[in-house]
Amino acid sequence: GPPRPPTFGECNQRRALVSTGAQAKDAGDVVEENPEKTLSTEALLALTGAVMINVCLGSFYCWSCFLSPLEHSFQLGRATLSSVFSAATIVFTIGDFSRVYGRIFTSWGAAGLSAPWLAARATGAVVYAPFIKTALESKGLPMTFLLMAVSIVVCTLPAAFLFLRANLRSPLAAKRVANQDLTPAQVKQDAMLRPMELRMMGSLGFGVFAGLMTTAHAATLLLSVGASTAIAAAGVSLVSALSAFGRIGGGWLCDLWSPRRVLILAPLVAVPPLLYASVTGSVLAYQ
Repeated sequence: GPPRPPTFGECNQRRALVSTGAQAKDAGDVVEENPEKTLSTEALLALTGAVMINVCLGSFYCWSCFLSPLEHSFQLGRATLSSVFSAATIVFTIGDFSRVYGRIFTSWGAAGLSAPWLAARATGAVVYAPFIKTALESKGLPMTFLLMAVSIVVCTLPAAFLFLRANLRSPLAAKRVANQDLTPAQVKQDAMLRPMELRMMGSLGFGVFAGLMTTAHAATLLLSVGASTAIAAAGVSLVSALSAFGRIGGGWLCDLWSPRRVLILAPLVAVPPLLYASVTGSVLAYQ
């Protein structure tokens, strides 16, 4: 039969390998005969370190567990406390564009690494939510923050060692200068795709806006309909578990179908649960 077309993930990996190798030659570096073998070792170490860090960063998505204790302890309004989550989100965004993350991406392709470490971040929230709930009840607010800080240090030190061993010196993906080495057909295709890219960024931005708004207030939303603190913490874990599943499953669906179809169908999946929650208002519906 006809050869199988490359999947979405394979195309990203191939582009990253070609781009990294091309820029390494331009810089005068030695390019291995089999770059995939060399890069896979670096990628494995980098991925392990990234997963360890992102499991800890999953505590970020448990912020809603702290809202009620902070409101009662410091007499702060919800808007003020929400600004903390907003500021942290901005810092996260800046960090995701950092040079270290860029080197990890291009060492094995963005699609190959982004899903596992972002899923690890969501999985971290699954772990941290019950821990935070128990610590708040037994140790209090200050000690809970201290225990979280200790856990993050314990994970990030080994991760830093793994990054060091990974030797992340691979050049970032080559930045294309103007239309160099492009055929007229490719130049025309780029011009046609640019408006589509802007529309896609906008649609994804609105989706993230809604998702983070729910994440930032997940526990308090459940408490507002009569849920116990245990159920509220379980709700935060459930949201994060489904997020982790969606990040891995979304990549698999893009390979099985197409990114376009996944982008169209993904928002529709949330419609029935949202309608059910708006009509019933029960704890189960909100979860």
